[in-house]
Amino acid sequence: KNVSFSYPNTKKLALKKINFEAYEGETIAIVGRSGSGKSTFMDILMGLITQKDGIINFNTGLSDGSKDIRRKWQDEISFVPQRVFIIEDTVASNIAFGIPKSEIDYKKVKWAADKVNLTSRIMEFPNKFDEFLLRNEKSILSGGESQKLGIARGLYKNRKILFFDEIASSLDQTSENEIIALIKSLDKKTTKFIISHNLNKIDYVDKIVVFNNNTIEAIDTYENLMNNNKTFKK
Repeated sequence: KNVSFSYPNTKKLALKKINFEAYEGETIAIVGRSGSGKSTFMDILMGLITQKDGIINFNTGLSDGSKDIRRKWQDEISFVPQRVFIIEDTVASNIAFGIPKSEIDYKKVKWAADKVNLTSRIMEFPNKFDEFLLRNEKSILSGGESQKLGIARGLYKNRKILFFDEIASSLDQTSENEIIALIKSLDKKTTKFIISHNLNKIDYVDKIVVFNNNTIEAIDTYENLMNNNKTFKK
């Protein structure tokens, strides 16, 4: 509510008087021109930066900037970037990212891989889930497969809120369609936030947040925005 933010050493507001609500299970797209504030908005939602003014009410409590509250919130979320970081380790270690090898639950790893339709590809590897994913510093997964692995990481850790940043922008059409279908198929209680520049690929979301000049200009459905919002149509 009434959230504003400015980066250090500047008086210009990167976000101005943001008012926004999200509910469990919603799929929400965040759109706007470069520099309009959508990435800063996403960073605040993920607890990476703290607002200058206003209040953020998470399901874990009020975000007053305390580390404890942000840490609790971040235990609920997972971020899938445009290019998923692959560590120099096995498939299982990549899916259970950050979990010590001795504590990895292989049943849960396989369950997460199944959920993102990655198991058939993994079973092609000689060592299956114990196959190393980097060879000569290059991933043996395609771009689409890497995105699926990124989503599997969130599922493995039972994250209830997933953040996606232009996840399909560098993929071929087939892989892009697979990722969109996967997002649609996720648990109905999982909340999804998606930054996107491709307006043709977000007509399935519950609502779209349109950023312009570092504030929210509109929040509505795809159809209503296409009919009534000039910024969105541009």
